[in-house]
Amino acid sequence: MTFKVTQAQPDFTITANPSQILTQPGFNATSTITVTALNGFSGTVFFSLSSSPGLLANITPHNVTGTGSATLIVSASTPGNYTATVTGNSGSLSHSVTVLVNVQSQAKPDFAINSNPSNITIAAGSSGSSVITLTSLNGFNGTITLTDTTSSSGITATLSRTSIPLPPGGSGSSVVSITVATSTPPGSYFVTVTGTSGSLSHSTFVFVSVTGSPPPSFSLSANPTSLIISGGSSGTSTINVTSLNNFSGTVSLTSSSTPAGLTTSLNPSSITLVGGGTANSILTISTTAGTATGNYTIAVAGTSGNTTRVATIFVVVTAPPPPPDFTITITPASGSVSRGTSASFTITVRGTNGFNSTVSLSASITPLLRRGPTVSLPSTAGPYSNSTITVGTSRQTSLGTYTITVTATSGSITHTATVTVTVTR
Repeated sequence: MTFKVTQAQPDFTITANPSQILTQPGFNATSTITVTALNGFSGTVFFSLSSSPGLLANITPHNVTGTGSATLIVSASTPGNYTATVTGNSGSLSHSVTVLVNVQSQAKPDFAINSNPSNITIAAGSSGSSVITLTSLNGFNGTITLTDTTSSSGITATLSRTSIPLPPGGSGSSVVSITVATSTPPGSYFVTVTGTSGSLSHSTFVFVSVTGSPPPSFSLSANPTSLIISGGSSGTSTINVTSLNNFSGTVSLTSSSTPAGLTTSLNPSSITLVGGGTANSILTISTTAGTATGNYTIAVAGTSGNTTRVATIFVVVTAPPPPPDFTITITPASGSVSRGTSASFTITVRGTNGFNSTVSLSASITPLLRRGPTVSLPSTAGPYSNSTITVGTSRQTSLGTYTITVTATSGSITHTATVTVTVTR
């Protein structure tokens, strides 16, 4: 006899829970779509949807990597039987699952109960949770009493709420916390949560995959995970380091920017954790006025021995704000004055980009004649002010047109405005 030994190829399965949905017209109903990696599969599975005419279907998120789950949301406005098929694609691999949707219009008042997620993985000695959601159907109005049971004494479950009132068209939720004892052997278990109101009783399940006790480790997270920084300024994010599974030791922190162009620093750059403890470091991200605008990724790595964890912060660098400045105008821009009289014009100063300083005013006249008109104006003006410039003449003032230039100065900033004045008889 000849035997050929082959190695199983990486693959995945796709399942739906529930695979049959009972709902009412206009109501959203959900099913958890779970992708389970097989034989070391670690690729990204992209979802596509096809559904019966009249059934609205959506799935979120649109892809998962390795083992993960997504939520299928369906609704229809007309009673009937429908199907929604979810197909997962990853390279040449493709698998599908079909969910049956029964939309009924004349059902009695009732309620629906669902768990999300309905499949969780918990290491021995650790815990996890699932949200139990109750939804009123067909005008149901009452109080739901929740109870839980587990398939093994090595698993305990606790409900955050055991009594939930449901008004017509309303919903409510309770969180079931699931703890796995350290002595619980790896395997598959489940928690049953039952909702009861009078003669109505429905159940939902949370399937628990128990793995071996994890080794001591630590987690790394950032808050916030995204920043918008203008050129020439800086921003900060808090890096949180948390002991997992009674880890104790020193974690060294480093940071880097992709692409290069941002300056980063961590304070402190080394953190010592005690078992079950947590500590923070402040990441400072600095830019210059010349830093290129665009998107950057900051990676903060925490290392202890052979263990490294990475937290990512996304940074958008925008153009630096314009410097403080001001404008000056004279209104009207021209006028005439008879000999022996005077005319007044308004000087308007307006600060921009946060400018908030006093400006100095001076005036010059062209052409400059011995018998030309005279000009008077205040020596200073506020950053948001109106001032008066007066042009005076005498009986001997030379006739003609004159240009008066007002110069406004504040520090290194200088602006001018002009007014044209014609002296007439």
